[in-house]
Amino acid sequence: MFEAAPLVRLWPAPAVHSSIRVEIEPGESRSAADDEAWGEMCARNPRLFDGSILEVRGLDGASGVVRAVRSRYRRLAVREHTGSRIVQVAVRAIVTATDAGGRDRVFLGRRGARTRVYPNMWESGPAGGVPPPDDDPERGGVLTLDRLREHLRDETHEEAGLGIEADGFVPLGFLDDREGGGFDVLMRAHLRHRLDATSGGELNWEVSETLWLPIDEVRAFDAGHAGEIIGPTRAAWRFLGWA
Repeated sequence: MFEAAPLVRLWPAPAVHSSIRVEIEPGESRSAADDEAWGEMCARNPRLFDGSILEVRGLDGASGVVRAVRSRYRRLAVREHTGSRIVQVAVRAIVTATDAGGRDRVFLGRRGARTRVYPNMWESGPAGGVPPPDDDPERGGVLTLDRLREHLRDETHEEAGLGIEADGFVPLGFLDDREGGGFDVLMRAHLRHRLDATSGGELNWEVSETLWLPIDEVRAFDAGHAGEIIGPTRAAWRFLGWA
């Protein structure tokens, strides 16, 4: 385990990547306190949507097996009101590219002002929660590494407009972010083509700004903008030896 930021822990991926998977227990995680707090939130904002998520139960670091159970978004949304420390299964990318001058850069996005956590902060990405394979709470299930890669491929295309094949994502480790509520399967990918001015996708309410930061400037950027960078990204940079 590697600790490099408050409330963030990082476990390196096992040497044999094929063992990485999410094992889903039968049943669904519910709480009366969560339901009550969610009802109050919905009364204030009827547009809130309660989708399906996977709530983390544990990790076998040696094999890379994440244990999870089906849950609901409301469990994350009410954390500040109930004091819950649950985290959802998610994927996160460290995307790098080489520019026309031969300099390696890493992709960053500044989160929008209306995001659930970390508004207006820089993060490596793209990233996103991984939904259950179906909505039947009585079924268990397994999400293989291939499925996780496919989900991250889709997130990368939708959020950043970057075309990376699923098999281009290489597992680095697991990020447990108790502050933000995510348990990220962290993977790295490098663009096969040279970076150009159009790489980075369209901005939206989730991402207000993007940046291709030279990797040899990460240490200075981290020191100068520490309060503007989310903990999981700072932890990943330290794990990679960039900061």
